[in-house]
Amino acid sequence: MTVLASNGNVGIGTTTPGEQLEIYKLLGGGTLQLSQGTNDSSVVIGQVDFFNKATPSPQVSTRIQSVRSENNYYNTDLRFFTSPNDGSITERMRIKGNGNIGIGTSGPLYTLDVSGTGSFN
Repeated sequence: MTVLASNGNVGIGTTTPGEQLEIYKLLGGGTLQLSQGTNDSSVVIGQVDFFNKATPSPQVSTRIQSVRSENNYYNTDLRFFTSPNDGSITERMRIKGNGNIGIGTSGPLYTLDVSGTGSFN
């Protein structure tokens, strides 16, 4: 375990943690980061980023994020992100604080709200 005195970041399996807590396993797994910050109009309460350790630099491949929505401290959403081959991270599914689930939409209006094509068996 490494603690960087300069910024207080803690690393497990790494000597250069880039977040407050970074857990890294060289073989058989990627990086797991737990962080808090903001990156849009909603306030991120916390998130888990899963990195692939591709060269030349690691890329976020999936993310699970808890956000405060609509400027309401008690209204929170859970967002799920994945990345296609181009490496961009994109929200794919959201569970709203009211229980509505959106696939392909960030503002589901129904218990299950799917934007795009689908198939049910």
